[in-house]
Amino acid sequence: MTMPTKAVYVEWLDHASSEMQWNTRETRTLTAPILVSSIGFILEETDDHIVLVMSHTGEEETFFGEILILKNCIKKRRALKV
Repeated sequence: MTMPTKAVYVEWLDHASSEMQWNTRETRTLTAPILVSSIGFILEETDDHIVLVMSHTGEEETFFGEILILKNCIKKRRALKV
């Protein structure tokens, strides 16, 4: 496995489940997707998603901080020079 070398800045809409508790319409916390900014190395890219990692060790091929982002949730994407 070759470790990633392409760094990117991504703005994307995060949608997630709420805390595991009972809620009412008044106490719920998820009312809309949240715009998130992330910087990372592209570990994987397909037609429908990218996988970013925060850090990696090129020699041991290990990584930390993995996140999968659906491409239809990406609002802005910019390559970064490392």
